[in-house]
Amino acid sequence: MVDQPEKMWCRSCPAADEIRALLNEAQNKHVSPMAMQMLRWLAGMTPLHRLMHNLNVLIAMCDHHEVRDILNHGLAPDERATLIELDSCGLPVAMREVAHGLFNVHERWSTLKAIAKPVREALAFADERVVEKPLDGVLGETRKDHTNVEG
Repeated sequence: MVDQPEKMWCRSCPAADEIRALLNEAQNKHVSPMAMQMLRWLAGMTPLHRLMHNLNVLIAMCDHHEVRDILNHGLAPDERATLIELDSCGLPVAMREVAHGLFNVHERWSTLKAIAKPVREALAFADERVVEKPLDGVLGETRKDHTNVEG
């Protein structure tokens, strides 16, 4: 069993006619209802809304685990499953490129490349935060900067 989608060119902002052709071809290849539902849902979004949604998915994933490779770690499980299914059902490469465009695979990669260093730095300084304790301010005086002064 293939465990990741095939690497290929991504059709950024595919045209409506290309998306319709992908949906028709996927239907003809008897793609699963889950994959068809996902493709139709993405197809119904404007390119900007789709891009923002897909980048939000990527950013949320970066908050939960390290993302080094979009095809391995930068897609949600159902997104990955859909692209893997499209690879294995015999869709032409051009149609699979349109599918990659619906998931903004290239844009996710570009975004990941741009944020990789700041994310690594933020992870390295994960303990650098101020957390109020339940009894802060109960004992002692509170200074103007709202920190507890003991003693």
